[in-house]
Amino acid sequence: MKINSFGRASTWAIALLSTALPLGCGKEPAETPTSGAILVSGSESALPLVREEAQVFMEHYPKASITVRGGSSRAGIAELLEGTANVAVISRELKPDELAAAKEGGFQLESFKIAIDGLAVIVNKRNPVDSLNLPQLADVFSGRIPSWRALGGGNPPIVTITTDPNSGTFEFFKNKVLKGGEYSPKSYHVANDSVVVAGVMDNIGAIGFVSMMIDRESVKTLMISETQSSAPVSLDQGTVLNGDYPLIHPIYMITRQPALGLPGGFVTFVTSAPGQKLVIGKGLVPATMPTRIVRLKEGE
Repeated sequence: MKINSFGRASTWAIALLSTALPLGCGKEPAETPTSGAILVSGSESALPLVREEAQVFMEHYPKASITVRGGSSRAGIAELLEGTANVAVISRELKPDELAAAKEGGFQLESFKIAIDGLAVIVNKRNPVDSLNLPQLADVFSGRIPSWRALGGGNPPIVTITTDPNSGTFEFFKNKVLKGGEYSPKSYHVANDSVVVAGVMDNIGAIGFVSMMIDRESVKTLMISETQSSAPVSLDQGTVLNGDYPLIHPIYMITRQPALGLPGGFVTFVTSAPGQKLVIGKGLVPATMPTRIVRLKEGE
């Protein structure tokens, strides 16, 4: 495995097929899309990306003040509906009850897909298991399989660690892997992806799932297959872009419709070529720009 230009171990790199748009050229008028103050709230797993997007935006537009706050997808939407947040960031689709709540409030919500994330399933480095399929993951996280012995991983009991139940990744995994079923009542629910990684690192029997942009050097990332008969697939930008990796979900920015002023200006930046290059730099896959896969040669 080689390190690509984004500092991640992979034999693949992803490049935008468009030319980056110039930013901050000439005299910047004092217009609403590039000035003012807003709050962006939501997905804890997307926080590293959104913070960097906001930082770069404010560097180009000094009259803009963007506060980024994590928590969960559900909390971000709640704050947007209440009017305390201007932009929500979620790692799942909008729910019918959220759309209905907006309609009752006299407005509509608008979704902007900003990135595609892969959910990394991680175990302790001392765990000999290298791959699992989705049915096995369902058995593990529901508690139907209590020990690693049934999966070739020795005697330790399985300890499942997830993020907050209000998080988008928690709901995505529940719908995709558990088919809407319940997690094991013995599962540990923690604040964010970094705590999941720390818990898995410290417990030989632990298993969890985190965003692919999170540092996972201290744990082992499993290969995942869709079914018992399909080949396991490793997680990287190439397999997410191609759709080969089974656990892929979008990241959205949500605003009140229409997206005007600074919320609209920030969303426009994130979905433009400069913003999508930051998506690539975080190890995710761009959602709005044409991309191609580049096979890295040995030594590059």
